[in-house]
Amino acid sequence: MCDAICRFTVDNDPHRQTPNRRKSTSRRRIHGAGSQNPGVTGMNSHIQANKKMFLDDERMPPGDESQWRICRSSNDAMQAMLQQGVPDFISFDHDLGGDDTAMIFVKWLIDKDLDSLGFIPAEFSFEIHSQNPIGAHNLRQTLYGYLTYRDQGPRAAVQAPTLPDKESHTLANILYIHGHGSSGNSEKATQLKAQLESLGHKVHVPTHQSDPRIDLRMLEGMMESEGIEAVIGSSLGGLYALLLSERFGTSAFLINPSLHPEDSVFREHSERSAIKAALDSFKTDAPDKKEWPDNGYSQLDWPRITMAIAMDDERIDVPYTVETLTRAHTLKFHDGRGHQFKNVGDLVPHIVEWLKR
Repeated sequence: MCDAICRFTVDNDPHRQTPNRRKSTSRRRIHGAGSQNPGVTGMNSHIQANKKMFLDDERMPPGDESQWRICRSSNDAMQAMLQQGVPDFISFDHDLGGDDTAMIFVKWLIDKDLDSLGFIPAEFSFEIHSQNPIGAHNLRQTLYGYLTYRDQGPRAAVQAPTLPDKESHTLANILYIHGHGSSGNSEKATQLKAQLESLGHKVHVPTHQSDPRIDLRMLEGMMESEGIEAVIGSSLGGLYALLLSERFGTSAFLINPSLHPEDSVFREHSERSAIKAALDSFKTDAPDKKEWPDNGYSQLDWPRITMAIAMDDERIDVPYTVETLTRAHTLKFHDGRGHQFKNVGDLVPHIVEWLKR
């Protein structure tokens, strides 16, 4: 039916990989258990034959090739969908040779589903096996965001609680921690400080060095010397806030937290290993600190943790962050705030409500 488009049994070695091309996988099941990262081998073996597609310009899928439609370009994948329909499961590479990428196919797939709702099956799931971390992130964000929106329908705006009078609520001594490469004089920090202090709260806004080896000890000293009762953090500062919350038992309000900066902003840092070690040294002892804080060892007081996250954040892994912090109180914003979290002052009523806990 699509002999020129999809290949079912071509390569004698089903596990062939091109040298120096390392697979990295990330999976999202839209229904069921949620995100997983089990590796490629054995993935979704329960899906019936010809219900899986492998989109990659070079590599072959694992296991029995007859179980897969194998497509080598975005155009091949589009033609296969038109001829055979959308399978229940797709494994994506990102870079497909030249200027071709899987994003071209993903955007086409979404447009087709918008034109004819149901083009993508209700039980559809996908995995990304690309070695391109940025491309993989963009694919995951685009497809996950659309499918979640489609399955759950348009979200109502997050409703903010009414702000109390200055005299009618408990005042707090707050530490605000900015993100990587920002400062205590940033627009976000200045706006939050002004609005919270207008309500009578005390807000400390230091400028850190965007280096966990220095920052965490400095912030730890400030927690002790200033008697900090609650911590607000954005991006890298969100991770710092979470670490300090666990160590000091304080409340934490996280804004688009970057849970693994060693894999993002510090990925190419010459001292990445030392930075990761500094972050790990602040985490509760556990066999696998990569899974902190949701590893059963965390000492976090989850009812006192609130996260505000922009679902279109272009820098952090939103699905992973939401799932990892599933025990926190989460405010999901679907109104285009991005990683910068535009109009951050809208969070003040939520912060005041959080301080009551």
